[in-house]
Amino acid sequence: MTIVLILGSLALLCLGIFAWLWLCAGFRRGGWRGVAGIGALQISGLFLVYGILRGQPMAGLFMASFPPVGLVFVQEIWHFPALLRVLAGVVALWAAAVLLLSLAVRVVRVWAPGLALLTALVGAVVLGDHAIETAMCRAASERGIAAFTRMHFADSLTMGREHFIGPHALANVGMVRMGWSYRQMDWYVLPADVGGAVPETSVTCAR
Repeated sequence: MTIVLILGSLALLCLGIFAWLWLCAGFRRGGWRGVAGIGALQISGLFLVYGILRGQPMAGLFMASFPPVGLVFVQEIWHFPALLRVLAGVVALWAAAVLLLSLAVRVVRVWAPGLALLTALVGAVVLGDHAIETAMCRAASERGIAAFTRMHFADSLTMGREHFIGPHALANVGMVRMGWSYRQMDWYVLPADVGGAVPETSVTCAR
């Protein structure tokens, strides 16, 4: 029974991938299939870039081939509402500007939603690093932390769970070691058994 379920799931997955690729291939046609194809390509492109930014290009390629499965991988981002608010504040204007500019240029108008979301996705990594460091310093000043070491946001995206590889940022308050939580966007006391790589970028917060 288990083998039948596995084979059935694989068959459905292969069928879903074929159907999605067929849908994407219609982007140069007219009518509903052309519209659907353009939308499907933009969705696939976003999943592919997301996988690359996470340091998992093969996973990105798999998600791009059948985005419904990709939703399982990206649902984790909703567990970080505080981080999303910080990043949204950084990329909102850039994404809105790209959207308006794309809508104004006829040749790329149909790609406007994808271009805006792609700008937001890449901008969150490239431009969000400074905003995150500012948030770290703001929380550090509330806890009496003057300096700390940290990883760049792009590196944190590819490292997985902090307790397995090391903290995203590390500070010492007396004899207490503190790490940075992207889930809470705040410092927390590191358990004594947490090791891993020590972040190398030093930050001294302005008083």
